[in-house]
Amino acid sequence: MRLAFYTLGLAAIAAALGYALFTQYGIDPLAPEVRTIMLLSLLVAGYIGLRVALVIRAFEQRHADRNGTGDDSRPGRKRSAFNRWGRSSSLDARLEARRERLRRAREVEDRLSESDTS
Repeated sequence: MRLAFYTLGLAAIAAALGYALFTQYGIDPLAPEVRTIMLLSLLVAGYIGLRVALVIRAFEQRHADRNGTGDDSRPGRKRSAFNRWGRSSSLDARLEARRERLRRAREVEDRLSESDTS
């Protein structure tokens, strides 16, 4: 379904842009000289839509594999879809601790600036 959506969607956008461009310059978009370039633009847009859909499908399959819903060699280990570098959970914990310290520091600064203004 998504494959057809991207392919037909990009082809429709290409057709609309081509039609608008040719009519803006006073060229009949359905003239025999122009049909070839319109057909080529539709084919290129369809190909691009196909490639986009295939890339998204591959990403979703990798995402399913990493979250343990697909064929996973380590079924107990789940990773985020965007965790491409395999960061360890200790690094994630350190980053979260740093974010929490920064949040607390910001709250202290906000309280101090409020007390200075009153």
